[in-house]
Amino acid sequence: MKRSHATAFSDQDGVRPTLQTDRRRSATSSPAVNQLQYFATCHPGLEPALAAEIENSKIGAHSVEMGTSGVSFRAAQWRTGLLANVWLRSASFSVEARVAGRGDVNENFLRLRARDAICDAIRDRRGSKPAPPERGQTADLPLFIYLSGDQITLYRDMSGASLHKRGYRGRVIHKAALNEAAAAGILIMSGWPELVASGADVTLADPMCGSGTLLIEAALMAAHVAPGLRGKRWAFQSWPDSDPLLLKDCLEEAEQIRRQASWKGHRLMGCDVHSGALSLAKEGLQAAGVDHMVSLHHVSCHEWQPQKQPNLVVVNPPHGNRLLPMGRASRTRGPQQHPRQHPAARPWDSNRSAAVDAQGDASDASELEVAWRHLSTFLKGQCPDADAFVLSGNAVATRFLHMQAAKTLSLSIGGADCRLLHYHVLPPKAAAAADSRGPW
Repeated sequence: MKRSHATAFSDQDGVRPTLQTDRRRSATSSPAVNQLQYFATCHPGLEPALAAEIENSKIGAHSVEMGTSGVSFRAAQWRTGLLANVWLRSASFSVEARVAGRGDVNENFLRLRARDAICDAIRDRRGSKPAPPERGQTADLPLFIYLSGDQITLYRDMSGASLHKRGYRGRVIHKAALNEAAAAGILIMSGWPELVASGADVTLADPMCGSGTLLIEAALMAAHVAPGLRGKRWAFQSWPDSDPLLLKDCLEEAEQIRRQASWKGHRLMGCDVHSGALSLAKEGLQAAGVDHMVSLHHVSCHEWQPQKQPNLVVVNPPHGNRLLPMGRASRTRGPQQHPRQHPAARPWDSNRSAAVDAQGDASDASELEVAWRHLSTFLKGQCPDADAFVLSGNAVATRFLHMQAAKTLSLSIGGADCRLLHYHVLPPKAAAAADSRGPW
């Protein structure tokens, strides 16, 4: 197999630069490189959002190409990799190995064989194998292996800890809280950054805000606060060829952008019927320093009458027990495990959904139906002519909206099969006519 040495960020960090073995020293980069190749990982389905971030002039990348659960890009300077770690929002969780497509090699086999080969090479060079990290600790030089076809790329993991960890969550986390990187990716797909940049008069609402992840991420975007400004430590800071002065310069540049950003009064507001979730949302907003930008309301969405009519709605309604990562079953898993979907948790298979409906808990199903009907009431009553982006992990529940999606994007979040549904909410008369034709 063709193999090249690389540097990388992590899914937890989100990016990974690759250093080609035939590199030559460049005066503009540290470490010595001719061309750096990076790979940033993300939730499957959010590759377009991540690519849009990487193409931003703040990062300075080129040759941006979407892949499977990630995006590759190139740069002539090491600085680009540092800026990607500082600025990327939708890059996500950490992985040790990834296989693109289906084949005879699974990720665990690839990880083990690569580990053995690397340890053997080190033993041949210095006479002993490296010791593994202590339990619960990150390796001094974490690696990432990517297999596509017959080509393996070995990356150094730049970020180490997950990039999705922004530092504004407390110890108590809502059981259905959306991953921060996923929330950022969904907001990017909704067009929120472009609306902010345009200076348009926009009101964003989350009528089922829960612990507020979507609103917090939207506020951080509007305030131009880089995710890497919150005292994060990356794996690359322990590398012998790391350049602390260059990182300091990147962070100072990000801080200057934050200070110079003007809050143009974009309205951000949310509501939730659960007071406990709203308390977590308020704590998160305060910790992120954006509580002055968001208004929260303790009310069910079908009774909420915002003072300003929303023209953009982004919401993650309850999905029901089919989505184990957001249900009770997910709490039994260890922190390093990715929740899997139960056979009954593949709700986008219509035949399977029908079978699950017959077996499901009637009270849960009733509560789910009520929640989605309330969301439908809010959208049609308070948001005419708005664009609504609804994250759904349950096709049956989605039908209770009685709306036709203009666009559907398939996502995988925490191992759960989801859809990001884009609706253009019709005025009342047009909506009534559409309802008479049925939801699909």
